[in-house]
This record gives sequence, C-alpha cells and structure tokens, in this order.
Amino acid sequence: MADDLNPYESPKTTDRSVDAHRRKRQWHSPVSIVLCLVGTAALNVLDGQGFRNSLIFLFCWATSLTIWSPNLWKSRRRVSGRLSFILILHMVAIAWISLGLRQSYEYQKSFNEKIRAAKAWHQAHRELHNAE
Repeated sequence: MADDLNPYESPKTTDRSVDAHRRKRQWHSPVSIVLCLVGTAALNVLDGQGFRNSLIFLFCWATSLTIWSPNLWKSRRRVSGRLSFILILHMVAIAWISLGLRQSYEYQKSFNEKIRAAKAWHQAHRELHNAE
C-alpha cells in the first residue's frame, strides 16, 4: 500500500465537485492576464486617442477585476494574500486612469480638431496646386 503513494503527486480526492470547481476556475488566470495585457497595450498606443484608449483600459481591467473578486471570498488563507494584492492593484490602476479621464478627453478633442484643420488645409492646398 505504501508503494502506491507518490510524494510528488497531488493527493487524490474522491469528491468530484472539488475537481469540477477547480476545473471551472482554471480559465480565470489566462483570461485575466490577457485582459490586463490588452488594456495596458491600449494605453501604450500613441494615436492621439487617449480617451478611447483609457476607456478600453478601464473596461479590460474592470472585467479582470470582476473575474478575480469572487475568488478572494472562496480562497484559502494562504492564497488570499496574493489575490488581495491582485485586487488592490486592479483598483489602484482603475482609480488612477479614471482620475485622468477628463484631461485625456480634452486632449483627444483638441487633437482631433487639429487633425481636421490640418486635413482641411492640406485639401485646400492640394486644390490650389491643382488649379495652377
């Protein structure tokens, strides 16, 4: 009987609901990581559309937060420290970006007006050049 025990293998459980619950939560980490990466990548896009990029970031990170938050209440004590760090990180990042939404909207609005003015000037210059 002692030969059947492998110290490097996780113990076998007879309760299938625990295994089913664990398998059900396996998608949380990869999806959350992908959402965080997409949101952070949106902030790093330098296209002058900072407000839109901030909204993408907020959506991705808030979704990631909602994926992780139920795990904190159901987790064991040794894991809850890491999960609470993840949740606090999410909340701080969301609050930080939310505080800058007004400035990013104003910047995006002025940027778009300058782009429209530059396109109108370029179009008028092209028409003037073609008329000659």
